[in-house]
Amino acid sequence: MAIETNMEDCGIRNRLDFLGFTLTDNGPQRSFESSVWKPVGEFPHWPSEHTVDGKQYLMEGHLVHMDAQGGLAVLGVLMERGETNPALEAVWEFMPPTAGAVREPGVSFNVNDLLPGDRTTYRYPGSLTTPPCSESVQWMVLKNAMTVSAEQAHVFEDIIGYNSRYTQPLHGREILEDISVNQAHASTD
Repeated sequence: MAIETNMEDCGIRNRLDFLGFTLTDNGPQRSFESSVWKPVGEFPHWPSEHTVDGKQYLMEGHLVHMDAQGGLAVLGVLMERGETNPALEAVWEFMPPTAGAVREPGVSFNVNDLLPGDRTTYRYPGSLTTPPCSESVQWMVLKNAMTVSAEQAHVFEDIIGYNSRYTQPLHGREILEDISVNQAHASTD
């Protein structure tokens, strides 16, 4: 199972009053697990809400998808300190100067630019990380992290600050590792 996120020219409305970006042009529908999913939003968190082998990352982005029945699937993108991320730069430039401020749509970007080339995921059933924290989400967290510069992280931190839910215990959940979308396509060619 893999989630494909080939969304080009997605417009966003930056609404830092709820700490996220609403996708105003939701892009194409995606299919996985016999359902059709529409991307509905992107929510950055500082620091990461997921850990891998106990390592917490500098930031984490959540690409939220919804099916026709209201089910949720979230693709988590871990971000570690490194080079400036040009894809984030376009989004950060559009960020309002203070939390609670709202800007109307005014920037578009290709969501694929926010993702690593290898799209291998860790997958598990879990909960929303914001209230009401419902156990209703199919999580897919990309195994490979993207980079974010210290300056980019500071811009987010200065405006928003700490906005992450603490990492939760597994409570017996099984975490599966999926093959990369790229590997899956390569094996069928």
